[in-house]
Amino acid sequence: MIPKRLAPAALLLLALSCGSAAAQPVPSACTTLAQGFLKGAITDPGQVHATDQGCQFSNIQVKLSRYQSWTVDQLTISGLENWDRKASPLPPHLLVSARGVRFAPTVDDSHMRYQMRLTQRPFDARLDAGFDAASQQLSIHELAIESPWIGHIGLGIDAVYRVEQDKHAGHELPDLPALQLSHTRLVLDNKTLFEGMLMPAIIAFVPADQDPAVAFPRWQKKTEAQLRELPNSLLDHDSREALIRFIRDFPHPTGHFAVDVSFVHPISPGAIKAGKDHVSFLKDTKISVVYQPVPAQP
Repeated sequence: MIPKRLAPAALLLLALSCGSAAAQPVPSACTTLAQGFLKGAITDPGQVHATDQGCQFSNIQVKLSRYQSWTVDQLTISGLENWDRKASPLPPHLLVSARGVRFAPTVDDSHMRYQMRLTQRPFDARLDAGFDAASQQLSIHELAIESPWIGHIGLGIDAVYRVEQDKHAGHELPDLPALQLSHTRLVLDNKTLFEGMLMPAIIAFVPADQDPAVAFPRWQKKTEAQLRELPNSLLDHDSREALIRFIRDFPHPTGHFAVDVSFVHPISPGAIKAGKDHVSFLKDTKISVVYQPVPAQP
């Protein structure tokens, strides 16, 4: 599940399901996106352009709920113009770049809207993904959110997408059982991204009758004890200590944090989510962690 405040990242992933062949000079793939996936987000046809980088959309507003929406100064999508959907269920190479993303809560007060826009610090989002139809290899080289103010978070995934197992193939995003993960990596260079964007989603999982200020320290101690019990074959000493230090710094991690997870035998995210095959999951997994905290700046 993707937190609502990470909706721009979901926006990038959803672009995988859109597009058709483009004919020049008429940007038909761009028009398809504008009239389909981005319908309602673009009010002026002049905001849609075909460039050397692909389809470019300006001044987009995406409304997620009655009180929540996001604005994007510029969205660029490339890799759809030459995509033969009959030959491949996913684009061979997809690049999506969203610049100037801002959270725009829907309020009726003009003063409040102006104040919120004035204080919003924009961030950028990026997706670089590829799919090889012959080997069924899916690589998300990077799915990232970053800005000078909030920091950087990037996710990478190597997986096998078994089309024949996906009942939604050709219609929606890849189904979880159809994905077999072999390698994942996460990089976090935190400034305020963790506290401002990730923590609200984490706090939402705390039951309403519990105080997060009490629940989180209890979780930290429990997690540290569990980490110390894990076998070295799964997590070596340096990685274990790095992860423990990161947990202790929660919810204000600083500096550079990176996790690299390799699976000897590819595993389904659906199986992990359902709690199945946990023994083989631990047995066939190697986790490497780096954490280089820096002193808090005044």
